[in-house]
Amino acid sequence: MLVSEAIKEYLNHLVINEARSQRTYEAYRIDLAKFKDYFEDNGIKDIEMIDLRALEGFVSHLGTKYENSTVNHVKTAVRGLFKYLNRRYDLSDPTVNLNIHRSKKRLPIYLTIEETEKILNSFNDDLQDIFEHCLFASIYGMGLRVSECCDLLCSQTNLDEGVLRVLGKGNKERIVPIPSKVKEIMKRYFIEVRPLWSNKKENEKYFFINHLSNHLNRVYVEKIIKERAARNGIKKKITPHKLRHSYATHLLKNGADLREVQELLGHSDISTTEIYTHLENEQIRSTYLKAHPLANYKGGNKHE
Repeated sequence: MLVSEAIKEYLNHLVINEARSQRTYEAYRIDLAKFKDYFEDNGIKDIEMIDLRALEGFVSHLGTKYENSTVNHVKTAVRGLFKYLNRRYDLSDPTVNLNIHRSKKRLPIYLTIEETEKILNSFNDDLQDIFEHCLFASIYGMGLRVSECCDLLCSQTNLDEGVLRVLGKGNKERIVPIPSKVKEIMKRYFIEVRPLWSNKKENEKYFFINHLSNHLNRVYVEKIIKERAARNGIKKKITPHKLRHSYATHLLKNGADLREVQELLGHSDISTTEIYTHLENEQIRSTYLKAHPLANYKGGNKHE
């Protein structure tokens, strides 16, 4: 089987059988293009000619051009490709003994509660601000991914009962409670703004539409969040995903159970959620080092 054919089939499998998002598809496509180009440039077009030694040469080549995090992303995509081919065609999997050195996870950037309140209090009563207030409060108040926010349907939103049915990664549905204050903000947008803006039948199903009655996209939402944070004097690079980090961090700081936060975020693996406990531990350590009288004690026993 040609390398190019194997990759094309695997990418189709990710979309059709694993229901991966367009963003994931694009990331894998780009990573596997590096794999294909390297081997085709070295005269190898048949996937079955690639063994562990050849893969190690490819990884070494990547290491001369990219950072470790990028190299690991490519290795993960290649491992997924060979794992699929092994299951589907019983081809040997040379990635079994290929090491993936995990980079140390960076602690996520998040807003403090004070910074969040400052932004939430900055909206006025014009239509655009009511809309942006709802957008910000929904992402932060329920920890939504930007794609989940953009694609949220009116039929998934029950403002009377105060719950959302969110369709997340892999088309997995989760139920997310709407905090009472967020519910008020969402109702105001839905009653006062949305009816004035809704004039395109194809977009009537979406809960969020802009002033042109268009379905929202990632770039548009990121621009709104970034500009709102900057307008309030916040120097951190704030994105919708940073609001999701803030949601999780604030929940855990206020005593929420890790498993509950995992469910609310829609994480399939609790290790993904555990990064927020590391962040909390870092803060506890920092507070201790500043506050405890023995934390920086440099004295010792004196011997006469």
